[in-house]
Amino acid sequence: MKRLLIGLLGAAALGLVPMAEAQAQTQAPQVLRLSSSFAPQGYIADAMNFFAAEVHKRSQGRLKIEIYFNSSLGFKNTVTLSSMKKGLVDLSEWMGGNVDGELPMAGVLNLPFLHPDYDKGIKWQIERLTPELNKETNKRWDVTILAAVGLPAPTEFFSNKPFKTLKDLQDVKIRSWGGMLGDSLYYIGAKPYTITTSELYTALQRGMVNASITSVISATETRFWEVLKYVNHITMSTNQNTLGIRNEVLKKLSPDLQAAVIDSGKALTQWGLDNYKPNAAKLLKVLTDNGMQEVWPEPGEVEKMRDKCKPLYDKFIAELSPESLPLLKDLGIY
Repeated sequence: MKRLLIGLLGAAALGLVPMAEAQAQTQAPQVLRLSSSFAPQGYIADAMNFFAAEVHKRSQGRLKIEIYFNSSLGFKNTVTLSSMKKGLVDLSEWMGGNVDGELPMAGVLNLPFLHPDYDKGIKWQIERLTPELNKETNKRWDVTILAAVGLPAPTEFFSNKPFKTLKDLQDVKIRSWGGMLGDSLYYIGAKPYTITTSELYTALQRGMVNASITSVISATETRFWEVLKYVNHITMSTNQNTLGIRNEVLKKLSPDLQAAVIDSGKALTQWGLDNYKPNAAKLLKVLTDNGMQEVWPEPGEVEKMRDKCKPLYDKFIAELSPESLPLLKDLGIY
């Protein structure tokens, strides 16, 4: 090791390699732990691996991100922010709707029928919502948001009959996962049933439910084409994957390593913008290639569904802090 160090530093002195690179090659990298609730494959896994690779590159190997998938560090995704504040992990990703108990404003990602145009929804989340969430995570949890990645597809309806109007949804048994989205199905006249993803295929096959709300991600994984016929492009909700770092960890890094982490986060946000559309198209094609048909709502019908859900919006607004309310004016619900 001593000879290697002398050789590298000598080469750096001669200008053959940069001094910082020579030093980086002789030191063990500093390791930061990143917790993910997702499996080690798929869209979010690709995103976290991209971030880790960017940090390694931008830090010239001086920082290493170790990713712990499947919540293997031992805490549930609903307590992500409090677990970070306790110092159990250096960085973590979270889905907005999963942390609304710790970060109430994130619950806006679960409000139904807010973004009929999914592209505009993702743009609003990244440009308007995320900076406000970052204020809250810094203030309450001592966490800085590094990146926001829009999911490759919205939550939509998959069914055995086409859904074009509000009337088409009346009394239909629809799989949900509870929370505000499940409640919204009551308001629009459907009959929601809480069913886990692992039990969904059997429930559809046996006719326990006749439709499901989910994204094309789960729809392809569950092989919906074997039990359902239609992909109904009624956007119930958008969501995003958010990546944060403990401020204490970030502040302990040298200025150049802080920049490497922050710039890698910006690169991850851009990666999401570059990749969500191609991924959504690829997944949708799997469904249509296997015989499922696309259906779009008739004009004005989504607005009718949104009007039916006004009590949900009112309840959500009542639980927010006053400083959060101006942001909701963007959405026309306050």
